[in-house]
This record gives sequence, structure tokens and C-alpha cells, in this order.
Amino acid sequence: MQGDYTADEAIKILLGDAPLQAVTTGEGSITLQPRSGEMHNNLGPQTMPAVQVVGKAAYDATDPYNPDYRLPNAMTATKRDTPIMETPFSVQVVTKQVLQDQQVTRIDKAVQNVSGVSQGAIGQGSIDGYQIRGFQNNITYRDGVLIPSIIGGSAATKRDTTNLERIEVLKGPGSILFGRAEPGGIVNLVTKQPLATPYYALQQQFGSYDFYRTTLDATAPITKDDTLLYRLNMSYENAGSFRDFIEGERVFVAPVLKWNISPRTQATFEVEYQHFNDKPDPGVAPMGNRPAPIPIDRALHEPLNNKNAGDRVLAGVNWSHEFNDNWKLSHKFSSEFMDKESK
Repeated sequence: MQGDYTADEAIKILLGDAPLQAVTTGEGSITLQPRSGEMHNNLGPQTMPAVQVVGKAAYDATDPYNPDYRLPNAMTATKRDTPIMETPFSVQVVTKQVLQDQQVTRIDKAVQNVSGVSQGAIGQGSIDGYQIRGFQNNITYRDGVLIPSIIGGSAATKRDTTNLERIEVLKGPGSILFGRAEPGGIVNLVTKQPLATPYYALQQQFGSYDFYRTTLDATAPITKDDTLLYRLNMSYENAGSFRDFIEGERVFVAPVLKWNISPRTQATFEVEYQHFNDKPDPGVAPMGNRPAPIPIDRALHEPLNNKNAGDRVLAGVNWSHEFNDNWKLSHKFSSEFMDKESK
């Protein structure tokens, strides 16, 4: 049934003309009994009217078809799957459905859904940067492990959202769990993992200024007993800009292999490869306390010496073992390499 009713009204409507009455017992449970005066009548078998039950399907957090904008659990504040209502920290989650509905391609655009977080202008916008509770932050975590924004003394590049399951933002100091961190908060990227249920998705995006982006997401078991699972995320992006001489091209490939050694022991092997060829936008020179009065598409930089290109490779191995329902040992190792050319 649907509508706003008290408990008594709802029960009366459901029972209808059936010779039954609802009796409330201990702990709020309800028992159906024959009505008074009919206890001793030989009424024979009685058939209750059809009842339609309307409800919302419950989805797993990693279900690709989960349409929820809100997830009840997060792992950033405690490094384990913990209900947010029971977490003594301020944690907000940007779910996969939000990323999909907004067609987000960069992390700094996704975290703008979080209160107190805005995009930070770092490295002319060439690396991920945020303002969290007024503090500038260019430190990002991936599945709880720090990933550097500066490699070899050079700024890295913005990361793709193709293989992200969700983005969790912990507001406030988190150094007790993560070591050195800015006091404003922590941005943790949770990646997509292999699933036992096959899933395949192909998407094509079109946008202004010759923006084209193709993404692929595929996951399925490799063996019949679900011992080996895989997931593959890929994307290709080519885009221009409203500014003259600004354009970019990106290729991203992220395969993941999961080995279910036993019901309580798993090992995961993952690789990320990203090729980027961008031309950063230095913006417009100021004149006094305002931008210079020039057309928005005017480029004042030297276009031949404006390049940010290279290849980034991340390789990681994760394993975990559950001793029982309360104790679990996990270990994560990752290494990142970058070959970059900039002018």
C-alpha cells in the first residue's frame, strides 16, 4: 500500500473485510487473530484480499547499477567500512551516480559537490588542487595510499575519473591515520574493483570546443569458480578550449586482476597507464586589480613553448586476510613512474 497512514489505519485497510483482528504483542510485533464473536463460528477457510507491497530495492555499494546519491558507509576516516553516522569525523562521499550524472572528467570538478571544498588554482590548473576549509591542498590519496602530485621535482598531471568508484572527502586533520596531511582535510579516491557479476559499459561524450571522450568499463570472472576476476577501464579524450592555442589529448588504461585465494584471503594486482599531451592555460594578465580588457579567446603566451606532455604509470599489489569477523590484516603497495616533457 502507498500513502500516509497511522499503524492502526494501515492494518485496517490491509485486512479489509477479512474476519481477523490485529493484536499488538510485546516489542511492537502484531499477531492476526479471529475477530471477537467469531472465534467459535465454523467459518471455514478464509482468503485475504490481494495486497500490493511497494518498496525500494537495496543496492550493494559497488553495484554498477546503484542509483543512490548517498552511501551510508565510508572508509576514509577509519580505514575500514564504517557507517558515516557512527564516524566521529565529517565525511562526505561523491558517489558513482553523481559522477555519471554530472559527466565529471576531473577530480576537482567532482569535489565541488562537497561543502567547504572548492577548486584550487595550482600549477596553472595542470595538477589536482583543492581548497578545503580555507586550506590549500594538493595531496590526494588513492584507496587510502598517498599518491604524489609532484614527481621528480616536477608537477604531475590531473588524474582521470574513468576508474573511480567514488570520491571520499574527510574534513579536518587526518594525520593520525594518514601521516603528513594538510589541516583542511583529505581527498581519497576509491577505485573500481573486479566484480563476480559481468558488467560492460561503453560511453561517448561530446562537448563544446571540440571535446570528445570515449570510455570503456568491463568486468567479469575469468574462471568458472570466481577465483580470478578482472576489471578494465579505458578512456580516450581529445579537447580544445575557448582560448586560442589551448588543446589536449589523453589516453588512460587501468586493468585490475583479483585473485580470491580463499574465502578470507584475496590478492589484487593493478596497473594504471596515462598518456597526456596538454597545453596549460596561463590565463589573462591583470591590469590593476582586474583582468586586462581583452577578448576571452585571446592568448598572451608563447604557443610554441607551452607544452605539458608525458606518460604516467602506476603499479600496485594489494592483499588481505581475515582471521575472523573482527580481525583483518591488509597490505597495499604501489609505485608510480612518470616521464614528462614540459616547456
